[in-house]
Amino acid sequence: MDINTCFATTAEVRSLSLYAHLAPALTSLVLGWFVYRNSLMKSKALLFFLFTFFFALWLFGDLILWNTNNYFYIAGIWSILDYINIIFFGLLFFFVYVDFSKKSRFSYLVT
Repeated sequence: MDINTCFATTAEVRSLSLYAHLAPALTSLVLGWFVYRNSLMKSKALLFFLFTFFFALWLFGDLILWNTNNYFYIAGIWSILDYINIIFFGLLFFFVYVDFSKKSRFSYLVT
């Protein structure tokens, strides 16, 4: 048994990872699209949609990591997920900053 990946150690609960990753990813995409389509403030809605898009992308990548045994996929996707994670949290903090600040220094980006 090869225990160097999550694939070998999580054989019993692998189907649970589908529910833990696919359902939130699809729900966040639908929610982000719905907010973008129905919002009057398109700039904040676009930030929220980008946040949910990168969150869903991160979840899909993590789902692949948990369900593959190929080291090349794991190494490649894991390195990409680090950048997606940085973008994801950067968009989250920027969205919260723009949403709670009255006058943003970055108002030219979201107007």
